[in-house]
Amino acid sequence: MRKNHNKNNGAWAAVFSLTKELYLLGKAVRVLGSWTAKIDRDISEIKKSVKRTEKKKPLLLLAIPKPCDGELYRNWTLDNYAKKVDEEHAEMFEAYVKWRATGEEADRHEFLRECTDSIVAITSFMNKAGADIHERQKVLCEVNNSNATRDNGKRFKKGA
Repeated sequence: MRKNHNKNNGAWAAVFSLTKELYLLGKAVRVLGSWTAKIDRDISEIKKSVKRTEKKKPLLLLAIPKPCDGELYRNWTLDNYAKKVDEEHAEMFEAYVKWRATGEEADRHEFLRECTDSIVAITSFMNKAGADIHERQKVLCEVNNSNATRDNGKRFKKGA
């Protein structure tokens, strides 16, 4: 009779052990569930952020000046690019003077186009000097950071 009792104890010990393991497994599943819920919320926020960024992305991509380095400019030297920068700067200044004299929106827009032509000419000049987009962006960040700290930080609007 004592042997049956030991067999039952062994069975109960196995059931107890299994119950404990199931209990711990249940706790683990609940923890994983809360982690999964948090991850789902984070993913949802990331997706919303990406959607907001994607709406702005085309504007950002268009705002990066592309250097004129195609077939037409294959034989251009640094001096040619320097002269182009000077030419575009002169055209920009002429457009500025006209806009200030007339105050017309069309003249303002032409001034902005000439400013942009100047930016592209300078970008092309820098590219010909060996500065790829990464180096140009690095230098731009260096200049922005330097300007942000000069004159007691009064060069840029706060929060801009």
